[in-house]
Formats: sequence, structure tokens, C-alpha cells
Amino acid sequence: FITLYGFKGITSSEAFSPERYMDMIDRHQVTFVFVFPFNHKHVIESKQARPMKSVKTVLLGGFTIYQEFVDSLAFFYPNAKLRSTYGSSELNTMTIAWTEPKGISSGCVFPNNHLKVRLLK
Repeated sequence: FITLYGFKGITSSEAFSPERYMDMIDRHQVTFVFVFPFNHKHVIESKQARPMKSVKTVLLGGFTIYQEFVDSLAFFYPNAKLRSTYGSSELNTMTIAWTEPKGISSGCVFPNNHLKVRLLK
């Protein structure tokens, strides 16, 4: 997904550190991030927590999006639009909402993709 849309990815072999995460965003002027609740919790709790003003788009995934979580992002990403995703993030994102998350939402299916929902017995 990231490479298809021309974004530069930054990866690390080290365990997640909220301080290093914020430092990397500032140092590389990152404009696009994918936020998971587990990692964001550590950013909130960091003694060095600060706004990351270069970020313009925040993709939210891996969880149900509740308003409380959306509200907690405002301080950290003051210049960003929030977008919700749903799908297998390990392979590719299946859906995305290019509107602000409202309530519990999974977005819409990407163009040229099809989803089938089946009840397995």
C-alpha cells in the first residue's frame, strides 16, 4: 500500500520506543503515519510527549475506532487528517475512509476491489 501511493516508509529492527518514534517523525518530517492503539498508548504516556506537526495524514487501523481515541490524537497530530482503514494490514489495506472517522466505521472498499462477507457454520 505505502509504495503503491508513493509514500516513503521508515522501518526499524528495534522494539517500539515512543521517544524514537517522535524523534524519527521530527527528523524526517514524516507526513503520513499508520497509528495502532497499542503504540499510541505509549506515546501518550511518554514524558517527552509532544505534537508532531509535520504529519498531514494519520491512518488508523487494527482496532475499532472510538471517539475517545480520535480525540486523544488531536494534541499529537494537530495538522493531520484522520483516516480509518480495515483489512489485513500485513498484506494490503482492503478499505479506507477518506473522511473523518465518525462513530464506529470501517470506511469503504478501495476501487477495483470486492469484499464478500460470509457466515461460516
